[in-house]
Amino acid sequence: MWTDQSLGRMAQIAKKTKRYPSDLTDEEWDRIAPLMPKPGRRGRPREVDFREVINAVRYLVRSGCGWRMLPIHFGAWQTVYGWFRELARRFLFQTIHDIELMLDRERQEREASPSAGVIDSQSVKAPSAEKRGFDAGKKVVGRKRHIAVDTDGRLLMVNLTTADISDSAGAQTILDGIRKRWPWIKHLFADGAYDRLKLMDKASYLDFVVEVIRRSDQQQGQGSAPTMGRRADLWLDDPMAPIGPRLREAHRRLAGHDTSRQPMGFYAPAQIVRDARNHGVDVRPVSINHSHWDCTLEKMRGRYMAVRLGFRSVRGLANAHGAAIVAARGPAPYESVEDVWRRAKVPRAAIERLAEADAFHCLAQDRRQGLWKVKGLGEAPLPLFAAADARAGHFSAEGQEPDVTLTPMSAGREVVEDYRSTQLSLRGHPLQFLRAELDAMRIVRCGDLPSIRDGSNVELAGVILVRQRPGSAVGSTGGGNTLIF
Repeated sequence: MWTDQSLGRMAQIAKKTKRYPSDLTDEEWDRIAPLMPKPGRRGRPREVDFREVINAVRYLVRSGCGWRMLPIHFGAWQTVYGWFRELARRFLFQTIHDIELMLDRERQEREASPSAGVIDSQSVKAPSAEKRGFDAGKKVVGRKRHIAVDTDGRLLMVNLTTADISDSAGAQTILDGIRKRWPWIKHLFADGAYDRLKLMDKASYLDFVVEVIRRSDQQQGQGSAPTMGRRADLWLDDPMAPIGPRLREAHRRLAGHDTSRQPMGFYAPAQIVRDARNHGVDVRPVSINHSHWDCTLEKMRGRYMAVRLGFRSVRGLANAHGAAIVAARGPAPYESVEDVWRRAKVPRAAIERLAEADAFHCLAQDRRQGLWKVKGLGEAPLPLFAAADARAGHFSAEGQEPDVTLTPMSAGREVVEDYRSTQLSLRGHPLQFLRAELDAMRIVRCGDLPSIRDGSNVELAGVILVRQRPGSAVGSTGGGNTLIF
């Protein structure tokens, strides 16, 4: 006899029985059920079973059928599709994926959030897509999937573009997204297709290190170079490995390191500028009245030219704001900080970035004085003053403030602020202010390393410019390869 008790028992048995291979198990549903939207306090009681909605979406993705071809076991396809749009709008599927990824990493006794990943792309045919492109390298007409995975192959990010988009261009979008979604990732591995200057510059700005792994002529077979490099890196990073073999392996890898194959993206701006100045090149700082967006050449006495650093060197300054400042300047130089604000019509934050980079030194305004002037500006010129200036044909001050003389920064502080705002300094090296103390502590200089007996223990001090530095990118006195355990 069918009673309420027997019907409930049969319902429980039916839930444990998977109708399709794509159906969720009870264990899987128990883990994602708390993430489902809660029913509202008002209105009609909810009759939709979210487990059936998720099963329907999994069935559709697994089988590749259309919405109208869903089996009747999942309910009306319009209801399933409506809830699918709502759950996607709430980023529920992305949340489920990220949580499961972190749980799986913890089951493998690893940190929940990855710190390294691998970027690559895949071109696939898409005959029914509205937008397609031609990948000349793989001879495919369709779309390209730019993906990022962790070192174990778990999917982190996906960027879908037409197939004619290059790997490095698609990876720039990956860098933007992965910075917000997985903030602990700092190191990315890629193949030779990603060895492009724009990608390396953007990675350096976002505090990423993109390591290009190239295929060696001695290593044959599919994926041999990346796999061996990855295994060696993981073995070196193993804290339980014996210290002796780890040092011998690191020395072998450094001895066989080909520095001539490193891209310019691995060189920090401070290294390039220091090398240029050591060879007699006159490098001039960023100036509000002389700089353009890119670095330019300026005439000097004689037949040589000087290099003027551009606005692109200023951290946090957008390209559009730099172009607006150059266009508004024209042949008439700026006369004050407020003049830049009124004529260029850029946000106050952009002018503050320039003041932090000491770009107003040509106006007899040092870094502190320039920042003091910027703090007195508003977000935008007042309409009354703007209309009066338009009629008069000149700019007038919106307010009169007494002149304030601020204590100038010390030489060491100026160098620190230079590195913070432009990643380099033309005033000096940070260690020159600590050289006496370092000599008293018997800290060895890089220039003295060739004269020290091989195998001796030494202590070095320096500035970390990039995480990976080629041995040929030496500074004024030399360079040293350092292994940190």
